[in-house]
Amino acid sequence: MCRSTVLAMIGFRIQSPDATGRIDPPVERILRELPQGNDVTIVPVTRLEDFRFIGGIRGPWVLWDHSEFGWDWDQRTGYVWGETRLNHPWFQSEEWRKFDQFVRDKPPIATFQRELLRDEVTDSRYPCEYLNFQPPVTPDTREQFDARPIDVCFQWGRSSESRVRLHANIFRQSSYQGYQVVSEVEHIAHEIREGKRNLWASIHTPHYARRSMAEVQQMFTQSKIVVSMAGCGQKTFRNAEIPNSITAFPKDNLSWAYGYQDGMNCIRLSTGLGPDSITHDKENIEVVEISNALKSADLYKLYLRAVYSADRMRPERYIPDYVMPWVEKHL
Repeated sequence: MCRSTVLAMIGFRIQSPDATGRIDPPVERILRELPQGNDVTIVPVTRLEDFRFIGGIRGPWVLWDHSEFGWDWDQRTGYVWGETRLNHPWFQSEEWRKFDQFVRDKPPIATFQRELLRDEVTDSRYPCEYLNFQPPVTPDTREQFDARPIDVCFQWGRSSESRVRLHANIFRQSSYQGYQVVSEVEHIAHEIREGKRNLWASIHTPHYARRSMAEVQQMFTQSKIVVSMAGCGQKTFRNAEIPNSITAFPKDNLSWAYGYQDGMNCIRLSTGLGPDSITHDKENIEVVEISNALKSADLYKLYLRAVYSADRMRPERYIPDYVMPWVEKHL
């Protein structure tokens, strides 16, 4: 029997561990991409208010943990179920203790964890991320990419103080680096019509003024580099939903399903961890690193590799190529 046939035979049933059956919608969207069936129970976990553990998890089961640990997590100590999760203040209720004990007593055959440190990976514990649900793209030609009117785009909401600090630094560094800054979506078209060059867009978008994803994607595809800073979690939607630009985001101590290497398929910023995120000196190394990347002769090649990496995060590739083989290994 060929490998693809074996994988197709494995079906998953999604079961919330919460008594009310709640599942975080973005996580459920990912798990709905798995082949459905009754061979394996997959249990999604995120931090839920008033969580009550219902139990009733039977048969071989997989834990899909998409929990966040806060913007100020310093990534020195991790939090995994059945070992150290209860050390985090967000998971110290009696109901979470019940779930943690269940993991100890009846461990899953495999765990996929979003905020997983590199040294926490084991033979049955693996990283996972948000997926790329954007339509497939045809990469720009070099001429098209070079002609993009926005050099850098940073569109953000305030779920992390690192975002506030970078926004301020982008404005301050414009005096030293000589680029133009636009801070409103409605102003971008006017700036482009006026022929502004070296344009950086740094746009704060509160939750009550969010734009449609189509509008955001249009802005991204006009940009050579899109910045993705950590939010309440270190891995964000932005890591997956930038399918046609170069992504710049902070270095971390996390494990990733597929490697992100600075200068190869992304730009990794020398940002601090936790409360020390974003440098405060005059140089503001994050802005300097992005500015230097824009001057690289290999920027277009970096863009092509970034598009390839984003394509690997599409569910039609990520699920069969990454998730299913690890599950199959433990059945």
